[in-house]
Amino acid sequence: MTTPTHEIERAERAHYRRKRWMIFHIGVYLVVNAFFVGTWLFLNLDPPDAADAEATEMFWPIWLALVWGVLLGVHIFYVVARKPRRAAPLPHVSGERSGRVVRTVLFTDIVDSTRLATEMGDRRWRELLDRHDLAARRLVERFGGRLVKQTGDGLLVVFETPGEGIQCADALQQELRTDGIEVRAGLHAGEVDLRGGDVGGIGVHIASRVMSEAAPGEILVSRTVRDLSSGSQISFEDRGAHELKGIGGDWQLFAVRSSG
Repeated sequence: MTTPTHEIERAERAHYRRKRWMIFHIGVYLVVNAFFVGTWLFLNLDPPDAADAEATEMFWPIWLALVWGVLLGVHIFYVVARKPRRAAPLPHVSGERSGRVVRTVLFTDIVDSTRLATEMGDRRWRELLDRHDLAARRLVERFGGRLVKQTGDGLLVVFETPGEGIQCADALQQELRTDGIEVRAGLHAGEVDLRGGDVGGIGVHIASRVMSEAAPGEILVSRTVRDLSSGSQISFEDRGAHELKGIGGDWQLFAVRSSG
């Protein structure tokens, strides 16, 4: 189940409401203290006699600054304490050791994203991307993936096993389809280079090219992924040999028919 748009908008309104309250209280704090400090300075410019001088010296507004400072501090604590907890970000590959490792790479892409953005307008398109990102975050976490990056209208994720990546892609497609979002996905398994929070290597490029060959709503995988999934409940359909742009040779690709 995706998070409704009104929940996203409510969170945004709460965020801006907190900012307005903070600005209001800081403004009041500065104005009131400026008034009392100004009054004290004015009374001390030329006191008429010793008695008045003693009285004005006692009118030191520091205690007012302290009182208002305490009130402001309490309010800041209250605002911060009521701040809604943001959803945890997707785990990144930076938590893994750097170097060459074997991983399954998943690329996803929203079909006809340019056309959709043009037809929907900025606000509705942003809401659609919010639903996409929220669903992706939850499902990637569920299936043990690690987010490398969000590509604007898609994802690059790495998984320990091909089965996890296929199940995540299938669940993401099914969930977003109810919102009218069609997603294509491509997977390849092989060695990749982990470099801090990024991932690279020919394996990443192959996965990207595999995704570009997928039809709308299709999960396409390389032969390596199909072979590593032998014995699982996942079934595939042969899509024949393809020339992948920038990758030498012919590559046998398979469409996921059932993820088990």
